[in-house]
Amino acid sequence: MDVTRKMNEREPQEPYIRALRREIAELTKQLSDMERNHQRTIAELRASLFVSQVQTIDAIVEAIEAKDPYTSGHSRRVMELGLMIGAAMHLEQERIWRVHVGALLHDVGKIGVLDQSLRKTTRLDDLEYLQLKAHPLIGERIVRKIDQFADVAPIVRSHHERYDGNGYPDGLKGDQIPVESAIIFVADAYDAITSKRTYNKPRTRVEAVDEIQKHAGTQFHPDVAAALRAALEPNQLESIHIDETDFQDGFDIPEDIGI
Repeated sequence: MDVTRKMNEREPQEPYIRALRREIAELTKQLSDMERNHQRTIAELRASLFVSQVQTIDAIVEAIEAKDPYTSGHSRRVMELGLMIGAAMHLEQERIWRVHVGALLHDVGKIGVLDQSLRKTTRLDDLEYLQLKAHPLIGERIVRKIDQFADVAPIVRSHHERYDGNGYPDGLKGDQIPVESAIIFVADAYDAITSKRTYNKPRTRVEAVDEIQKHAGTQFHPDVAAALRAALEPNQLESIHIDETDFQDGFDIPEDIGI
């Protein structure tokens, strides 16, 4: 009798329980769909932000190149080599991104340098050189005002610091220099050595790497100089060169080759 009564009491509850389970399952599905849509929206926003960042960088680089003919293509070459060096050093993705952006924007401060100094076809005098040396500080101020690139501003500031502490603007030494700045400094110097400039004829890529290695530990971070060679040697460094009849003997690296 008691068993029958309990069974009769349970039977009306079964439809309710089944309906509740269906509602829970439907709610779970809706929550899952909402989560997927949320993740999709976040991914789309991130992609949109990335595109916006790239467009901002491209616009700034074009402004730099329009002001200084030498920088035409220079920032992108520095960026490409910087990424190769960063990969050879096994940098994490976040630092690789900072090398990417920092290299493209490292000369943005030249926007604040007088055109006559940038376009001069002979070596700069002392005053002009001092004005040009201000471009890392100007660049830092410009980059810091772009929220998404604020963490790149110190890298732009320090891309002319030397490993021995004789660089500028702060005289940082050794590991005080952000590794991203040290990479850009080496890539900048390499491009300067291998490019035709008004006061210097280009050198071969092999000579450029050897020259940078010779100054490792003084002008350049030794680990970065070694990574430059490691990055380029798999690409048949010895077989890539510019017209060797255009070279001068006895190349002396300038005190600040990266300018």
